[in-house]
Amino acid sequence: MSQSLALTKSFNSLVLYSQEGFFSTQMKNIDPFIKNTSLFSYFLALELVMFYLPLGDAWLHESFHQSIMKVHGIESYNEIYEFQFFSSTISVSHVKDEELGLLKAKSNPDFVRLSAAGIEGTTLLVTEMVQQAFFRREPWFISRLSHKFINFLNSSLYIQMCTTSEAEKTTIKMNESEGDDVQSRDFTGLDFTAWVYDLFRPDIPYGARGLHPNGNIGIARYILPSQLTSEEMEYLKLQANLSFLNFIDTSYLPFDLSIQVAEGYPIRTEGNLRYYMTSFGNSIQANLYLQRQEINFLLSYHTFTNKNNFFPGLEIMLVEYPIEWLGFNLKIHSKTNGLASTKRTKLHNW
Repeated sequence: MSQSLALTKSFNSLVLYSQEGFFSTQMKNIDPFIKNTSLFSYFLALELVMFYLPLGDAWLHESFHQSIMKVHGIESYNEIYEFQFFSSTISVSHVKDEELGLLKAKSNPDFVRLSAAGIEGTTLLVTEMVQQAFFRREPWFISRLSHKFINFLNSSLYIQMCTTSEAEKTTIKMNESEGDDVQSRDFTGLDFTAWVYDLFRPDIPYGARGLHPNGNIGIARYILPSQLTSEEMEYLKLQANLSFLNFIDTSYLPFDLSIQVAEGYPIRTEGNLRYYMTSFGNSIQANLYLQRQEINFLLSYHTFTNKNNFFPGLEIMLVEYPIEWLGFNLKIHSKTNGLASTKRTKLHNW
């Protein structure tokens, strides 16, 4: 996961920042409003193309799914390499039913996280790029703005879609188009109907999904919204609403915020909220970035929540603090994670 994240972050930084640098130079004499509006529109269009490229955001999404399976020895194929531009669905295929069944039986938490891992990768990508831009004072505002906007909007709309009749139609169409070719099937179908289904049913065997509706060959992997109970559907709708918390982010503002603790000692600051779907429910994270000269601090307050339990956590990070040793300038990236007592069994026990 960390490798995929680093590659996609580098890919986005290289393409987006170089493009903004070039066009900003070419458009320096144009009215600022027209310039910024034009750049934002251009980067939205560019994002739509980059999304479907290897190392792009969709590649990262699918790679995070693959990472969960790989840890359990399950091989898979990321169909982003098929260059299906503007396709409504991209599959992770070449996965056996037996392997998915064993994973479900061995570790339901990992099986649940498998469905949510894609959107986890997207949220981590945007958050790390925001953090890097703040601490390194990167000037590329418009490209970062479009990148945050389109990724979080896509994520929220995807969760929302899984609660609608459109998800029912899409899943039925996927089943019909695949025939009896098990290898071509996606590992889960629509991510979030599967996520909530297995979250609420940890003890239901994978085979209980029944046979594939087209030809009765293989397991019916894809969960229809109509298969969810009213409680499961309401919980999924809640997650769709909570996902819009990602838009609460001061980095959307075109100016710096600062705290004046003493005369001549301003502290630059930025903050955001981040929502994650997890193997046990959800996590909402409040991040506060602080910078004074070369001292960078990140403070994060976490809420880990399942149906019945809530566990808080606190994270403190000193980021890239420079020290000199034997004439070399080193940067120390230290992290203290002071989580509250969060026993895994409690988190996964509704």
